[in-house]
Amino acid sequence: MTEKIVNTDGKSEEELKAEEALKEEALKAQAAKDALASGKGEQMVPKSRFDQVIQQRTEALDSLKAVADELIADVPEEFKSIIPDLAPAAKITWLRNCQKTGIFTKKVVDGLDTKQPGGKKQVDYSDMKSTDMISKGYNK
Repeated sequence: MTEKIVNTDGKSEEELKAEEALKEEALKAQAAKDALASGKGEQMVPKSRFDQVIQQRTEALDSLKAVADELIADVPEEFKSIIPDLAPAAKITWLRNCQKTGIFTKKVVDGLDTKQPGGKKQVDYSDMKSTDMISKGYNK
């Protein structure tokens, strides 16, 4: 036989615990209402304002992506593989720094001898006197 312990009110211990839990929850709910009413609690943002802020943020992110895509279009094809996968703002900063340092510019090599300018004509020594050839060698 299981006997329940009954208090003087005629309620069992389980019923008393359940009533105490309900009272505690009611007190917490009342305290939350009081805090909101006094302005000390969290302030709720209206849904329309929240949606507006989210829309502005997505528009700003889309515009940053568009600017990053335009900068990537200016990069030569052989350098596009080195562009890291970053957030649009960070990618724009990275691309601009690379453009400033000249990473994406091609260096033109005129020939095997890069010290000699490519546009300079070769001097024809076949018709010159020996003294003229010597003087041309010193006039470089």
